[in-house]
Amino acid sequence: MFNICIIGLGNIGFRHLQSLENYAKKINFYLIDNNNTRIKILKNEKKKLNHNYYYYKSIKDLDSKLKFKILIMATNSNVRLKLTREIISNNNIEYIIFEKIVTFKIIEYKKLLSLINKKKIKAFVNFPLREFKFINYIKQKVKKNSSLTIIASYKKINIASNLIHYLDLFQFLKKTKNFKVSYEKLHKRIYRSKRKGFIEFKGDLNILNKQKDYVYVSENKNNFDFLLIKINETVFLIFENESRYIEINLINLNIFKRNYKHHLQSELTLKYFEKLISNKKINLTTLDEALYTHKLIINIFNKHMKKVSRNSKLLIT
Repeated sequence: MFNICIIGLGNIGFRHLQSLENYAKKINFYLIDNNNTRIKILKNEKKKLNHNYYYYKSIKDLDSKLKFKILIMATNSNVRLKLTREIISNNNIEYIIFEKIVTFKIIEYKKLLSLINKKKIKAFVNFPLREFKFINYIKQKVKKNSSLTIIASYKKINIASNLIHYLDLFQFLKKTKNFKVSYEKLHKRIYRSKRKGFIEFKGDLNILNKQKDYVYVSENKNNFDFLLIKINETVFLIFENESRYIEINLINLNIFKRNYKHHLQSELTLKYFEKLISNKKINLTTLDEALYTHKLIINIFNKHMKKVSRNSKLLIT
């Protein structure tokens, strides 16, 4: 029987739980959140009878020396280091899946990475696009010398929270370690995040590498919502809200329209779990690999914060 721990029972934590509940065999779920209301809501939900559920307000309430197959860290980013240190010091954990942003401080990220490596835990960051079948189809078309362009254009995208998804997508399709900002037109205003105490940015941002491959992200109320991926002379125009994409060959002008499966988190986590327990390759970004994109966006946003608000702190999640 597997033990699984989920810390943070908000929307995303609940989706992870929903997915894992579909596992056919019995699981012991250890569910932790410091919000009593969330725990009460979960307790009142109809549960799968083949699983066991244990609820805690604090990691300190857990029995020590428990062995967890997977720990899912679905908390806010500002407490990840503290809570991870606390739980791995007293329990045996094989895998950890962190939500992004792992942390908004580079020094904390490096401390976290050191702790994980010392304990020999296999850790990943939840960038789910890597597990989408059609994204892996696109990846097959990218060669070492391919030119790559990614354009994300949305009326609402929450750049502070979601820029990293598009940088990670770039890294998945074509690894690079020499990105730089070539154009930055973020709004001088700092916006409130939907999560209390955190901030958001809006505007436009262009990041490229030495080969002139680039990622362009734009949030504007007048935008037309789409994600574009161009590989040499092939263009994929993706409409995420409609779960469809158009593939265009710019040389012979062949056009293919296709639907794709846009997986919800409540579907994906079970797939992660089944791969891990079967020792199959999982496409999620390793914690080591994700440090590079985290460093990049943290530096970008810190520089922007100094320009627009010397008294504000970078609090993103």
